[in-house]
Amino acid sequence: MAWEFRKLGPGENVAVEASGDPFAPPKWAPPVWHMPEGLVLLVNALRGVLALLVFCVRNIIPVSLAGALVWLGCSYGWAVPVGLVVMAGAGLGGWWAADPASFLRWVGWPVLSRWRLVRVYRRHWQPVMVTAGLSRTHKRREYLPAIVKVRSGPTTDRVLVRMLKGQAPDAWEAVTANLAHGFGASLCRVRQGDRPGRVWLELVRKDALATPIPALPLVDAADVDLSGVAVGRCEDGSAWRLRLLGTHVLIAGATGAGKGSVLWSIVRAVLPLMPAGLVEVWAIDPKRMELSYGRALFERYGRYSCDPDGGMVELLEAAARDMNARAEQFAGVTRSFTPRMSTRSASSWWTNWRS
Repeated sequence: MAWEFRKLGPGENVAVEASGDPFAPPKWAPPVWHMPEGLVLLVNALRGVLALLVFCVRNIIPVSLAGALVWLGCSYGWAVPVGLVVMAGAGLGGWWAADPASFLRWVGWPVLSRWRLVRVYRRHWQPVMVTAGLSRTHKRREYLPAIVKVRSGPTTDRVLVRMLKGQAPDAWEAVTANLAHGFGASLCRVRQGDRPGRVWLELVRKDALATPIPALPLVDAADVDLSGVAVGRCEDGSAWRLRLLGTHVLIAGATGAGKGSVLWSIVRAVLPLMPAGLVEVWAIDPKRMELSYGRALFERYGRYSCDPDGGMVELLEAAARDMNARAEQFAGVTRSFTPRMSTRSASSWWTNWRS
């Protein structure tokens, strides 16, 4: 039986049975190519070598350390690399005991980030992307978004992703639930990346706010920064800092949502500056339940009113007059101001007030 190839379209070659009868129906069949066994083994060997090379490049530091230990063991005996490993472990343990914060910054979190990258994200990346509809197939070739880097913390992983050409962050925001369940996280958020074409995926592994935290410690007046006062904890475990200088803050929420906690955290954060005269709290308490606990404090270092018969209105009008007076003072001079006090004066104010 003779066969001949015919081209039906661009890139499509099929085999048909050759026949001398022009009226006989064609018999179509896919072409069969028989590759030599040696060529198949060579291609597989090259693929294995390439995969090993990629693995060594991606893990250059641990591979180099393991190679150095093996070389030392073969050259000087295995007691030398074992002793070095024990000494390194003891040094890392001492570092952890002396300064846990720096140890976690330079060793703990980078190691966890690398582990999460290999164990979780690269392992499950392809099925999650396909299931979430973030991959594309063109001419039988699959294209996937690429992982640039992973930064892990105590409760959150931040994954920097290079999107496919033509993708937008909206496509990722629409499948955050898929991403969270796919990578075993309780929550996923999409943030703008460091450049166009990239996005950050914030995957929350553990709820850092499930357990209420105690009140933050008071600091000296000289250490209070009104451009970012610490008022709580973020979902990734880091300090939640709120800007008070040169801005307006609106706190809104349903009943029982915790608005009072935020309010009193702000008051506590600026408390060291109140005796120094750098901060005044003007409190209006129409319910007489939210701010009444600090009435003595506000009346001493600011103003307080809960009088529905005009006292709260008078306080608002006084605040407006004070605002207009400052606007007149700063008009044409500066847009914002920074309250200043010498370090010695602030420290003495704070020490005398605490004593």
